[in-house]
Amino acid sequence: MKTKDKVLLLTYAFPPNKAAESYLCVKALAKTNLLVDVVTINPANLNLPLDDSLNGFIKKYFNNIYTINYKNWLTRNIFSLLRFLHFFPDRFHIFNKSVIHNTEKLNLDTYDVIISWSQWHSIHLAALKLKKKYPHIKWILHMSDPWKDNPFLEKIPFYYFIQSNLEKKTFKYADNLNFTSEETVNLIF
Repeated sequence: MKTKDKVLLLTYAFPPNKAAESYLCVKALAKTNLLVDVVTINPANLNLPLDDSLNGFIKKYFNNIYTINYKNWLTRNIFSLLRFLHFFPDRFHIFNKSVIHNTEKLNLDTYDVIISWSQWHSIHLAALKLKKKYPHIKWILHMSDPWKDNPFLEKIPFYYFIQSNLEKKTFKYADNLNFTSEETVNLIF
């Protein structure tokens, strides 16, 4: 009998963060024949809506959840203000170094695949750095929303150019790309 494939999920949208993508990634990866570990951030004190309703489900279907705490200076007010400053690709980029650092503490050679799951696209940049350092580990990049072509994001000077370069760079190194719909694929490509 083959043991389960071991997956490392990198995402900023994971419960108790009450984001639509939190529910989607949990539902997509639960009840699969995969052993899934998760690296995410602690959404408490970030002014993000919280929901603990999936805690029992997560305990049943997921392996280890590694939750990264952030610096004390980062309060909900500061994090709320970051959305008005244009960090690329998004304000969650400030957590990437911590995600990379904490992920590298794990024995990455025990994983068959790394999945980076957006929303928010910053997580793909963290996965990109890991892929470059561990090229033998497969990387699946899941796009929940369009990146450079997202019609809901504010257009600022050089926005498209910067986001386009970030998107191309991650797409180049990912072993597989996964999208939510054929319409998204058509928009992006």
